[in-house]
Amino acid sequence: MIIADALRSLRQKFSQAFFFWLTFILCTIFIFLFFNISMSDAIGVVFIDSKADLATNLTILVIAFCSINIFFANDFFARSKTRELAVRIVSGATYIQLAFYLLVQTFILLILAVPAGIFLAVCILPLLNTLLTQISGTAAAITIRMDAVFTTSIVLLFLIFWTTLLNMSLAYKNSASALLNERRMKLQFDSFIKPSFSFSNKVLRILYSVMVFAPIVLMFINPYTGLFLSILALIGFNGFLPKVFVPWLNDRIRTHSLSDPDNAAALGFYRNDLQILKNNILLYYVNSVFLLTLVIGSHENAMETMMVFVSYAFMNILQSLTMMFKYSSEISDRTAYYASLGQIGYIRKNFSRIIFREVTLLYGSVMGLALLYDLSMLGGTLRLGDMSIPAAAGLAACVIVPVLICWAISLLHYRRTILSGSQQRRRHVY
Repeated sequence: MIIADALRSLRQKFSQAFFFWLTFILCTIFIFLFFNISMSDAIGVVFIDSKADLATNLTILVIAFCSINIFFANDFFARSKTRELAVRIVSGATYIQLAFYLLVQTFILLILAVPAGIFLAVCILPLLNTLLTQISGTAAAITIRMDAVFTTSIVLLFLIFWTTLLNMSLAYKNSASALLNERRMKLQFDSFIKPSFSFSNKVLRILYSVMVFAPIVLMFINPYTGLFLSILALIGFNGFLPKVFVPWLNDRIRTHSLSDPDNAAALGFYRNDLQILKNNILLYYVNSVFLLTLVIGSHENAMETMMVFVSYAFMNILQSLTMMFKYSSEISDRTAYYASLGQIGYIRKNFSRIIFREVTLLYGSVMGLALLYDLSMLGGTLRLGDMSIPAAAGLAACVIVPVLICWAISLLHYRRTILSGSQQRRRHVY
């Protein structure tokens, strides 16, 4: 009975389940390919009696980024089940039954994702060898290694164990009232909307702004300090978003609420998107700046340099796609909000304008801030003569291209979800 209900829930919440599954598949592909590259004879990363060299540190960093992406996606997927869990608690389900209900869904998705991810990775391997050959100028032959297969299996089993454990803990620690009262947008706006003009808050706003934008100038002066400065910018951005940027958005929304209601609605959705994707955006910046710092600083070993470059390119793709998957899951639940807008006079043309502005604002701000840091470091290396213009352009393209692709896909998915739904509702009315 519980298994049948779990499968039925996966079908009903297909978009959230599908995007979570895709996130795990992407991470599986990247982890598997990365271990086969890092453990190849040319690089030779080992984890027993290993030295703290670049390849080993990079491997640990990349696995950490992939794991965090999976935990973020899992958290969003599990929290989308809160109302289902609450109804089951009210209906008399025990916590053991509740935990098993979540466990079945998570386990099915993750177990199906692992073989699919490894199969796709094996299919991608010839293309990867061709790419590495063009980058390095030498024949690259990355093959499937049994030690890489074993290490990948250990990492993936560890991730499955922890995601399952986290989902089980969600069933135990929440009461029915807490689950039912959770806000649909999963946001806490109180700290964003409350106006505060005390001297201390003004100082904090200035401090956060300096911490976000000062590293951009300093990275251009000395691009090799990017690791330290990125941590400073990360701390600053964590405070800059709720203390500076969101209050500014609130002012803009109030200003445009009458003169340009479409823009006000787009800004309101954009504000929600920033809060929902905040952790993914922070991880995206950290990943981009950290790995670019390693690319700039790796000159000793050609294979390690290539490994860092490939990691930078692949991780930018992975981070962009996981952000898009989470955003797409949220978009699937927006129909009720647009139905409310339709009841107060918004039409299909207004919906189209709101969607375009919201999606463009979201991906434009994500890409824009990342490029400010990355181009600052790349400009600094060009100024010092440590990098060629084609190489800098290729690294910048690693940020621009994935985000533009995700922007186009999200825009198409958003329009199809909302506009087709509004058209069907109109037909139903008439």
